[in-house]
Amino acid sequence: MIRRAFLLSMLVVPAMFAVDSSLLSLVPADAKVTGGIQVSRTVNSPFGQYVLNQMGQSNKDLQDFINATGFDPRRDVQEIVFASTGEPKAPGLVLARGVFNGPQILSAIRAKEPTMTQIAYRGLQLLEKNGHSIAIADGWLGIAGDSAMVRAAIDRRSASGFASPVVIKASTVGAKYDAWMVTNGVFVAPLPGKNGNSNPMTGGLQGIVETSGGLTFGSTVQFAGEAVTRSDKDAQALVDVVKFISGMVQMNTNNPDMQKLQPLLDSLQVSAQGTTVKMSFSIPEAELEQMMKPHARGPRTAVNRQ
Repeated sequence: MIRRAFLLSMLVVPAMFAVDSSLLSLVPADAKVTGGIQVSRTVNSPFGQYVLNQMGQSNKDLQDFINATGFDPRRDVQEIVFASTGEPKAPGLVLARGVFNGPQILSAIRAKEPTMTQIAYRGLQLLEKNGHSIAIADGWLGIAGDSAMVRAAIDRRSASGFASPVVIKASTVGAKYDAWMVTNGVFVAPLPGKNGNSNPMTGGLQGIVETSGGLTFGSTVQFAGEAVTRSDKDAQALVDVVKFISGMVQMNTNNPDMQKLQPLLDSLQVSAQGTTVKMSFSIPEAELEQMMKPHARGPRTAVNRQ
């Protein structure tokens, strides 16, 4: 569906230098999770070119969308920011800076899905269906997601709102990476273990109260991030969990999928500094491409039944 292709393309298409403050200003004040993609830096990287080649070979929905609207998200999107309040199944909001022919895009979407309702809101045209909306403003701003969040974002265009802790952190973190994410106040619960008890392998995750980090794309793909925990003890527990999981994966040498992770795990660095855990790893871009490819299984051997 064209609407689905539009939403997916805004989410997965990899923008340009520091995070756009005009996008961050539209993030809800109660957001606990936000992230973004610097599209032009990412799309022009070796890994970005690899992803685009894969998309070009198989994504018929995206190509149909481009033909109908004249809008190619791989070329016309500059930056993407997404936000959520962080609760399970919480509604989300996607904001994009780019070059948008609003009337043509909305007309093509409605022609494909005539059951969508077109309404006017604060001088903009919105398409709505089943609690989700799409709006385009000023030829450069795309807004999509939960209908209430889309309307609230439009309201904030003319207001000087309060910047949440996530937004303040995002303005710094987003300038460092090609793809980034920040969370605040989102507690990660441990996975259940036997007899309903906490799983000791993931129990250290429950102490996380804030995270930030991101990816930088180049000939080597690099990740760096940190997690703020409730106490020094929680920080060390998290380090132990990461090291334990890494060791378990490295021991699973018979699994081809686990073998692909070996270059990444070899570069893994994790340490606790007070209540903060810092983690980083890197991997050559060519090896990351290999990790993305499905494992080729050998031919099955026929079994003769008597």
